Amino acid sequence: MTFVAYTPALLGQWVVFENQAELLELALADTPLLDPELNGGVGYIYVDREVGLSLSLDFAAVIDGDGDVSRAIPLRVPGGLQVDLRYPILQELALRPVADHERSLLELPTEPVWLIAHHHPAAEALRGERELDPLRAAEHPDDLRVVLMDDGLQPEAVWGRVQGVTDTRDLLLELITHPMQDFDLSAGDLFTAQVYRDESGQLMLLWQPSGSELFLSGATEFGF
Repeated sequence: MTFVAYTPALLGQWVVFENQAELLELALADTPLLDPELNGGVGYIYVDREVGLSLSLDFAAVIDGDGDVSRAIPLRVPGGLQVDLRYPILQELALRPVADHERSLLELPTEPVWLIAHHHPAAEALRGERELDPLRAAEHPDDLRVVLMDDGLQPEAVWGRVQGVTDTRDLLLELITHPMQDFDLSAGDLFTAQVYRDESGQLMLLWQPSGSELFLSGATEFGF
């Protein structure tokens, strides 16, 4: 399975990749672990809240002719390496979930201990909302496209990173991109976006100043 944009089936999974000896050589160049037979790896797909979709390379592996992990060298150990592959590289890898016999061979936990540092329950709860997928940034499932609207200004699309859901079922986000127009919002600000369904049935996120009642033709408010 190729990792294209947001792939929920692989997020939160141990995965295997092969035929990447050159990538391993680059990743492990400063270590004494180089082995000419290493041709793949085993890692865990997760969301780094700062940079987005990532693969923690926990093992450099030898993948046999049947495509199975025959042996592996642990990397993410005390005093070892911490190698994280980011979205641009993930796009180039053919990934598959680890098989049960490989999980036993490597003694893999359900999820790695280090993952606790990346937990964000509010954002994780919304990653399963498939209707939001068209609004997600390809490299970061917690970044959503929001339209800013205000009297006298053109509608402008920006990116906001999910922080939670409000008591009124709107989305609380952190502004990631600085608007080109003067909406009195800056990158890093927290803001609330209302969720609407447009005439075609697709969800859209809208911000407008407090007290503003801009009319959205054909749109109906929708909350989580």
